[in-house]
Amino acid sequence: MSPGTNQSAHRPHIVIVGGGFGGITAARQLRRQNVDITLIDRHTYNTFQPLLYQVATASLNPGDITWFLRALRTYQSNVQFLKGTVVSMDHDAKTVQLDNGAHVEYDQLVIAVGATTNFFGVPGAAEHAHPLYRRSQALAVRDQMFAHLEDAAINGMERELRIIVVGGGATGVETAGAFAEMRNIDMPTTYPELDPAHTHITLVEMLPHVLAPFHPNLREYARKSLIKRSVDLRLNTAVKEVRDDGVVVENEDGQEFLQAGLVVWASGITAGEMWRARMPDGSLAYSFLQSLIAIKPFYVTRWLGGCLILTGMFVMAGNMWISARNARREGVKPVPVPIPEPDPNQHPAPLPPTSSQGTPEPA
Repeated sequence: MSPGTNQSAHRPHIVIVGGGFGGITAARQLRRQNVDITLIDRHTYNTFQPLLYQVATASLNPGDITWFLRALRTYQSNVQFLKGTVVSMDHDAKTVQLDNGAHVEYDQLVIAVGATTNFFGVPGAAEHAHPLYRRSQALAVRDQMFAHLEDAAINGMERELRIIVVGGGATGVETAGAFAEMRNIDMPTTYPELDPAHTHITLVEMLPHVLAPFHPNLREYARKSLIKRSVDLRLNTAVKEVRDDGVVVENEDGQEFLQAGLVVWASGITAGEMWRARMPDGSLAYSFLQSLIAIKPFYVTRWLGGCLILTGMFVMAGNMWISARNARREGVKPVPVPIPEPDPNQHPAPLPPTSSQGTPEPA
């Protein structure tokens, strides 16, 4: 239902919180169903997160990896978009409240809010390290990188410039590799006054290898590729503290301070602060899944045979396809959740007018 139009009292109202991969897929799966859908997101666009590192390293522009969420309506008339951030949820009254004051009623609720950065309690990490989960964060990394390069080009490179990437997973490996290629290939042309040999890319990983979930052959290939690109690879090394001018690391030889102008944090995810309150210890572990479903009906990502089907762990964990695969590996079976028949005598509360949605944020 679009603001200003009447929603059918004879069709269930599905509210989807989150316009990422999970939320958009849920909406599309419901395209031919006899339901009304409201998609809520704090941004007016969807971000293709796997390519954020290319925005951060100036290989792509922000518009190359974003998509206007209201464009869903060009081929799906039963969906509307509402910009806002969920600040509270009342499952007994079946309402969600947004930061713009709107209250949205639902018959069924899909939580697809994705994940946020997990700093694992490392001192200074949240204050001084840059995560890569939003477009604005990727642009912050790009801006700080170019600020350091421009300062060095104008005032001279009085000290070595180091970029540290924390975490040897897929994001960390891709980001470190992209920084290295920018230094090796682009800098000699774009910054001829700077010596690339004085710009260092360091990847820190506490495990003995990168790409831990992957096959050993792929891990070794990634390791060799990083070394070939002159990435300073620090394996078996833990980050103990992040400061405004660098990182304290520790390995079997003891602690060392690595001075750095930019620290990118690519080491783990967790649920957002609001959602952690609804999960034991804030964990995303699969063992909590079925008990959580029993406590409150957090519905998830696929529609089959007139039911919402649980295809993985909480959609909050991020990419739905990965979560579905991992859930099968952990032996978690899909849980069908039938949609109840709507009460024809109960009319949902109208959604707020367009003017109450506020001005889209530039981030």
